[in-house]
This record gives sequence, C-alpha cells and structure tokens, in this order.
Amino acid sequence: KIFKASYEIVSNKYIAGNIYTDNKSFLGVGTYDGIVFLKVVKPECKNNMCIEAFLRGNKLNNCF
Repeated sequence: KIFKASYEIVSNKYIAGNIYTDNKSFLGVGTYDGIVFLKVVKPECKNNMCIEAFLRGNKLNNCF
C-alpha cells in the first residue's frame, strides 16, 4: 500500500507506467504528464516505512 506520495508535473521526461529509482532515495512511477514519487509505503506483513528504508531492503532496476 502507498500511504504518502507526491506528484510532479514534467512534460515528456517520463514514460507512463515505468518505475524510476536510484535504489537509495527515491522511487517514482511515470505518468502521462509527470511522475508520482512514493514517500511512505507498507509492504505486506510489515510496518509503514519511508521509501529510503524500503529501498535499503528491496533493490529494483532503474526502469522497467
């Protein structure tokens, strides 16, 4: 689940549906006209955690 997120409008920089991360400090999902940055998430059977803590234990490819 996503508990906190922010949205940034940026034209033509991100592909809708792709996931963007540096595996340290941010995790975002591209949209038609910008990107949604996840701030606080709750993995299944775990407590809420900031995205930095989530990324320390879960490495993702930069773009898929």
